[in-house]
Amino acid sequence: MQGRVFSVRRLIAQFTSPLATAAAGFLGAHTSPGLILLWSGVVMLVVSGLQLLNPALRRVDELPALPRPAEALG
Repeated sequence: MQGRVFSVRRLIAQFTSPLATAAAGFLGAHTSPGLILLWSGVVMLVVSGLQLLNPALRRVDELPALPRPAEALG
């Protein structure tokens, strides 16, 4: 089962590379490279800013509370 999961993850990662190349070629043919860099930076800034509002990511370094053993409850 684990091999199937890893193979699907690899398929998704390899599938996006040709799509990104095609999208970059299309955008490069119809817009200026400077404009693409500008908007890529703006999108990255917005996504990063939104992740600062995500409480799960802000607490990623905190350890979860572990359940106590049954004999200690007694």
